[in-house]
Amino acid sequence: MSEPLPSSKGRAWIAPALAFTAGAVDAIGFLGLGQVFLAHVTGNLVLLGATAVGIDTHSGHESWALQTAVLPLFCAGVAVGWLLLRRTGARAPIAIAVISAALLTIAATVALASPQLGPPVSVWLLASCGVLAMSLNAVLTRALALPMTNVMTGNVLQMCFDVLDASAGTPIPPGRIRNGVTLIVAFAAGAGAAAVCLRLLGVSAFALPACVLWAVAVQVSRMTHVAESVPSQPVNR
Repeated sequence: MSEPLPSSKGRAWIAPALAFTAGAVDAIGFLGLGQVFLAHVTGNLVLLGATAVGIDTHSGHESWALQTAVLPLFCAGVAVGWLLLRRTGARAPIAIAVISAALLTIAATVALASPQLGPPVSVWLLASCGVLAMSLNAVLTRALALPMTNVMTGNVLQMCFDVLDASAGTPIPPGRIRNGVTLIVAFAAGAGAAAVCLRLLGVSAFALPACVLWAVAVQVSRMTHVAESVPSQPVNR
């Protein structure tokens, strides 16, 4: 496992950017690909459970198959990220961020070619690229020692505890409530922005989170180079 990169001014916006991306990809998957969660992948279990007991979720047969495939695809993406962390060391976060951004770029390109590919093929390609990118984002947050950005439930829980602790006079780390609120707002902003892009561009809206992830990849690369340029401290014996 690679060591977390040192703190820097550029590090502060990476988690909100990843949360924005997750909100955008989830919105595109749910609204544009037939009710499929690509970031909050366990949300598909709710829809599958409803379908299994005969409740019509209006998602269709193709979406049912996609909802079933998303969790294994997510696990496969995590396995790829795990291998990168083990094989590429300190530069693993760069590789993970670049691959994630490239996957969403491929998704945006596939969306442009969807009339030629046909709905079944294009939808599966789009969903696969989206969920693999989000699984790598989850690995990236772990590699950089960031809070989880694919799902906001844990962040909401932490924020509630922090507010209650603060109201009871218990000291909490400075800025943690603000950081939690920022992540939640970023996720919601990503979903809203993606919905607007869907209305204007269709599923080519994948270009929006792709651009954000390329910015993240550039920043992670800069942070890695800065960390590598810092001379290691001698060990006193």
